[in-house]
Parts: sequence; C-alpha cells; structure tokens
Amino acid sequence: MTIRRTTRQRHARLLLLLLAGLSTLLAACGMPSLITAQHADAAILPASVAVNGKVLYARNGEVWLIEGANHRQFTKSGGIALQPAWSPDGASIAYVLRHKNSSDIAMVKADGMGTTLITDNSSSVVDENFWAFNPVWNIDSKQVAFMSDRGRSESGIIDLAIWRMTIASKQVRQVSDPRGLSGGDADPAWRPGHPNELVYTRYFYGENGGAVFSQLVLIDTTTGKWVELTPPNESSYQPAWSPKGDMLVFAKRGPDRSDLYALAVTDNATPTPTPSFTPSTLLLSGVLCQPVWSPTGDQIMYISESSDAGFDLWLATLTNDTTPAIKGKPVQVTTREQVDATSRPSWIR
Repeated sequence: MTIRRTTRQRHARLLLLLLAGLSTLLAACGMPSLITAQHADAAILPASVAVNGKVLYARNGEVWLIEGANHRQFTKSGGIALQPAWSPDGASIAYVLRHKNSSDIAMVKADGMGTTLITDNSSSVVDENFWAFNPVWNIDSKQVAFMSDRGRSESGIIDLAIWRMTIASKQVRQVSDPRGLSGGDADPAWRPGHPNELVYTRYFYGENGGAVFSQLVLIDTTTGKWVELTPPNESSYQPAWSPKGDMLVFAKRGPDRSDLYALAVTDNATPTPTPSFTPSTLLLSGVLCQPVWSPTGDQIMYISESSDAGFDLWLATLTNDTTPAIKGKPVQVTTREQVDATSRPSWIR
C-alpha cells in the first residue's frame, strides 16, 4: 500500500526513519556515531596489530586506511565522510558524504585522486533532498548498490530501499520493496560468485506494532525473487559474505548485547510459503557489530566497544573446520580511535 504524507510530515518522518534505519540497528553496539564534528587528529597512527591486505574504515568523519601496521587518513572531507567500500578490483573506493539534509555517494581512485559524486541528492528545497548510504560494489566493479529514499518523490513512500546503479551510465533501479513505515532496508552486500544475487537487512514491525525486527533477505536482482535467510522473529542484521559466497557472518541483537553469527547459504535458494531456516552458528558474544570477512576467508574483523566509551576494530581468527569457530582470542586492531560504528570496514588484499 502506498503511504502519503504532507511535506512537513514526510520530512519529519524521514528524519526519524533515518535514525531508526541506521542507528537503532546499532543500539546494541552502543551510542551511534553518525554525527561527527572533529577532524582526524593525526596523519598517521600506529596500529595495535598488523593486518594482511588493506582495510578502509571511518573515524571522526574521515575515511582511514590500514596498510600493514600503520593507519593513515585517506579523505580530507572536513568531517563528513563515512562508510567506505573498496571495489573488488582495488582500483576505486566508494564512500558517503553526509550533508545537513542529504547525503551522496562519492567515488575516488585508490591513489586518492579524481573524486566525483555519482549521486546528486542536495537541493535548496529541503523536501527535495535525498539520502544515500552503505555503498557496496558488485563483483565486476561496474555497479554499486546502496540504500536510499530517492523514490519517495514519485511514490510517496519514505522508507529507505536498496537501489543499484550502473557506474558508466549512472542508471539506477530500485531493488527492494521495503515494508511501509518500518525504517526500510539496509546493509546491501553482493554475493561473490553470483553476480545477480544480493543480501540485505529488512526491517519490519512485529504483530503488536511495537517491536521492530530485522531479518536477512537474499534477492535475485534480475528476477526480483527473494528468499528469507533468517527467521522473522529474530533481529539479524549487517550481513557480510565470505570470499567464496557460501557463508555469511552477521550480527544478531539480544537483550543488552549484539552477537556475531555465521550462516551457511546454499546455491539456488528459492522462496517457499513456509521457509525452512538453516541454523546459524554463534561465533562471538558481546557488544559487537559491522563484521567483515578477510579476503583469505580465515579471519573476521568487526567493531566493538573500547575502554573510552567509543568503538575500535577487532580481529578474530577462524578455524579450518567445516562449521566455523573462533580460534584463540580476538585481538584489538585500533586503540581509542573512536571508530565510526555506522561504517562497516572494507577489506581487500
């Protein structure tokens, strides 16, 4: 059903839903850090542990890069950059530029040159501003999926949906159809080895209309057919694929916590009237969020609380067993860096 609002109601509701879609999913991870005013306080920071490959993350409104055992500031946006994502070929980086009443997806070459906007969401008319968040590249580095409310001017539906853009032509198409007034859909991630499949988080209200739940959904972006991967009575969110595309790591919210789980995903999943859900495996318990797999598939990086009431990056090593498990104790990658918990790290070789 199409839901319409007056200009003032839609704008006020949009701001509330933006917070619901982006920050309530991180409530178990502590206070959200979407709004950051300080600039990075150093050009280079020593890391607590060396990382194999290159990791992008956000802190204090800028994108930072980990190479080996050092961190360096990658963007100089004036404190409005977040949610970076490597292209699979390592040639480009997409990230979000957050403005007062809107946000855009920016692209930059891996050497930091040639920054361009691939969306144009700002307007002098407040109600004609749009939001775009969580960019993620498909496997051939030619398309980007992201979450946005860009369709509300035509449909009147204010919830955030998943969209896809072909970079060369700038053509966009809506991928998901969010449930009305739920906060919308979030956390898109293309499936490796399956160029048309994308997983995302779908938010919705329970039967009593009070509690908000979330579940992982796998969609074929060509046919539009989708499959529920996790039960609707749980709160699963922030999925990330293994390099082979056969397993997900994700966060699941519980009372006063947010744990990390792994879930095996088979090929050729098809929708059924009464879906049978594959049991997920608990990996880590605590106040944890934004997990990502290493390019080699043997480690998981995630964000967790730090001693200064902020957030830091942590690294856990996996066993080689068929059923994933954590080997040894996780190690802290950053120390008191106030990592942005709304921005998933992005990791390539």
